[in-house]
Amino acid sequence: MPEKKKRGVERKPIFLPIITDAFVEQGYRGTTTADLARRCNVRENELYRIWPSKKQMFLDSIDYVFEVTREHWQQVLDSRGDERSDAERILDFQSRDHGKMRLYRIVFAGLTESDDKEIRASLRKLYRKFYALLFELVSAHRSQSGHQAVSDESTIHTVWSIIGIGTIVDIQRELGLLSKSEREQFMRRTAGMFLQQ
Repeated sequence: MPEKKKRGVERKPIFLPIITDAFVEQGYRGTTTADLARRCNVRENELYRIWPSKKQMFLDSIDYVFEVTREHWQQVLDSRGDERSDAERILDFQSRDHGKMRLYRIVFAGLTESDDKEIRASLRKLYRKFYALLFELVSAHRSQSGHQAVSDESTIHTVWSIIGIGTIVDIQRELGLLSKSEREQFMRRTAGMFLQQ
């Protein structure tokens, strides 16, 4: 790999959060590579050493949404402090913190571009990764909680319901439909109800 390209790739972890923030603020269409370069304090060609296109930057931002969320969840799980299940602890964290970084706006921007096969595939991959992680958490919770044998079908419905509740809370936050405390209460009660079924 040429030295300049190698140096550029090494800077990707530094640039990606900055680029993601730009997409959060301005959407996919409203963001230019010139703006991204300005925010990263580099010339556009330096970004093109790392990414072949603005679209690839956006696709990586979609992946970043999952990675950041997973890191936060792992921190919650690593800080054991009570007897609640991992699913209950994640639900509590999400109820308090959901949407704080506004990364859901990447998903919303991506949905407006879902006719693009690559963006659509990236969003599907994102949701599948969240689904797999939540399925594992919900299944473990039900097993630990002594629930009667619950079918995989029931767990599938629960996981998609929780994902849907998260999306509703994102909309409530974005449009100012509920206060922070109301959103927290809504998520805790509604998702908690599905979790306990």
